[in-house]
Amino acid sequence: MVYADLVRRWPHDVEVLTLAAQHRMTLARYREAIDLLRVARRIDPHAFHAADKLGFAYQKVNEFDKAIAAYEAARQLKPYDTDVLYDLQVLYRRTSRHQEAYDVVRAILTIDPNHSGAQRLLPYAERNRPR
Repeated sequence: MVYADLVRRWPHDVEVLTLAAQHRMTLARYREAIDLLRVARRIDPHAFHAADKLGFAYQKVNEFDKAIAAYEAARQLKPYDTDVLYDLQVLYRRTSRHQEAYDVVRAILTIDPNHSGAQRLLPYAERNRPR
């Protein structure tokens, strides 16, 4: 496997680890991807793509609190990334954190008022947030 060889050759290269993890995710080997991405995050806590992909991998194995933490770390690195924000609001809704979901939908629309996904979700988010 090409990616395994790359990881063996460069075990401390965050890009190599992230690429190998992405490959594992395409094979639905999410636990292996999580292991690689956790190593990448330890090596470079500022590795945005590793944090973002870690959130996705945790989400796929239904570890929603860890997914949220990973996406929040990615958000700290790139606060205006609407893709990360959108993924985060999905998890907030899934875990019944409706106020946080609403806040994130509003943040998306502040960044990109024409974001179609956030526009569609806003009425739902408004109805479901605590009053």
